[in-house]
Amino acid sequence: MELQNGWYLIFTTENSPYDEALHITLLDQRFEILDQVELSQDMTPGIVKDIQIIDADRMQFNFNRIDPYILEVDENGFMLPAHADSTKRDFIRNLGRKYIRVN
Repeated sequence: MELQNGWYLIFTTENSPYDEALHITLLDQRFEILDQVELSQDMTPGIVKDIQIIDADRMQFNFNRIDPYILEVDENGFMLPAHADSTKRDFIRNLGRKYIRVN
């Protein structure tokens, strides 16, 4: 999905019916990775569905739980994720600037 500022948001899964993971990648206009997160729970299936655009920076979708996730792209970036953030990041992304919040 192309965002209004020219960035791209990409959703990919591992295609595993019993232990699914959703990877969300944010790319800039040159297709360089700005941020990357994973949503997963051990031994939990998930299918991305009911995607709804809330506004220019937020969207809602269902994946592996009853309550929908709210994804927000913060164009200014931030260093520390909120406590309610339910994503996993690799070590390097945890240290650097982040742009994706998922609650």
